[in-house]
Amino acid sequence: ALVYAQTYPDRVLGLLLRSIRLGTQDEVKWMFEENGAANILPEAYNLFSTYAFNALDNDTLAGYARQLNSSDDRVCSSSSRQMMAWILELTRFDTDAAIQRRALDSDYALPIAKLCVHYFRNRSFLQPNQIMHNVHRLKQIPGFIVQPRYDLICPPNAAWHLHQNWPGSKLAFIEDTGHSILENSNLRAWIEAQHRLYELLQKSAKL
Repeated sequence: ALVYAQTYPDRVLGLLLRSIRLGTQDEVKWMFEENGAANILPEAYNLFSTYAFNALDNDTLAGYARQLNSSDDRVCSSSSRQMMAWILELTRFDTDAAIQRRALDSDYALPIAKLCVHYFRNRSFLQPNQIMHNVHRLKQIPGFIVQPRYDLICPPNAAWHLHQNWPGSKLAFIEDTGHSILENSNLRAWIEAQHRLYELLQKSAKL
């Protein structure tokens, strides 16, 4: 959404955003290397990283890329479930059993895991620091950011950094939640932000 708005600002009336990622390598390292979220969930990270350890360069994502594209369907399936298990650990304080079962089903897990690894290994197809370098292009666009305080996939510093450099933005930290939009406080804040953006656009005669 941010990249689209920066590329085509004249086509965007306003932005409603949650759990900010800026497409940086630091964010990828936080999720997948041992000095990031691994420090908070060491036992889960140990299972995740050991499963696809790459003896050549100790690159966890490279190991997963290799296994997710294996000619052996069993390897693809098991590695995708392991990837999704790690993402589930990062996503919620209190993981719903039905969501967990779906996420760990190989028919669901494999395409999602492949997509994640492909994008993260290719720097989300962005230039270094592209979003913040182009943040001035958002100056005429109002925006509301809903950011969970304990989001381990999208840590709050990215939302704060964006907000500080985007005068038209409003930022709400949700104090008692993790990443998932299905957590009650996140959902309530998301709906409230929708209403606030709608009212703002009405008042500015953009709707």
